[in-house]
Amino acid sequence: MAGWEALLTGQQSLIDDVSRWMADEDKLNTGYAIERRWVREVRSEWLDLIGSEELNPQRQWMLNKAIEALLTKPRIGLIDTKSGLEMQSRDVGIGISQVLPVVVAALEPSASLVTIEQPELHIHPSVQVGLGDLLIYSVLRHDMSFLIETHSEHLILRLLRRIRETSEGGLPSGFPPVSPEMIGVYYVGRGENGVQIKSLPVDEAGEFTESWPKGFFDERAGELF
Repeated sequence: MAGWEALLTGQQSLIDDVSRWMADEDKLNTGYAIERRWVREVRSEWLDLIGSEELNPQRQWMLNKAIEALLTKPRIGLIDTKSGLEMQSRDVGIGISQVLPVVVAALEPSASLVTIEQPELHIHPSVQVGLGDLLIYSVLRHDMSFLIETHSEHLILRLLRRIRETSEGGLPSGFPPVSPEMIGVYYVGRGENGVQIKSLPVDEAGEFTESWPKGFFDERAGELF
């Protein structure tokens, strides 16, 4: 809820940044942009009277003035990038409404540490890899740190890819360099004496220098070969 509230009350620059990351093809490419509109809530019977022959010009003028005097309120709409239609969160897949607060948290620079549990829930793999770029962008632009609990192989693979592209000189134009020191990967599992946390170092080639416990990345190879 705090993510939606930030969009309602935040600067227009935040709206623009969130919309760009949600909609652009080289970012999350969700198919939806974000727009903040200012609306007035009018009683339905008032709308029925507008332009009605039942009102004389004086009363019609008074009604119009009463509507103009109503306070405006902000409303956040999801704009379908293909049709241009405005939708509400209830009108789209649950993944969109869940990933939007993640994008807001990454782009609203008031926090120095952002913790997120499974940001990949209910979203397409192509959006999951885009989240990796969003995290990198926020770390470097806003000096933020993220503590992410995830089961998304796609998200981690994007982080590893950007490290590899940095060392090989193959980063997309304008994309900031990414070093292994920027990313810490930890596996949390059961040990003989309780919960065990294992660090999984990454080298400049974007590869784990130690085997991932109990598969995870091995499943893909097993399914393919």
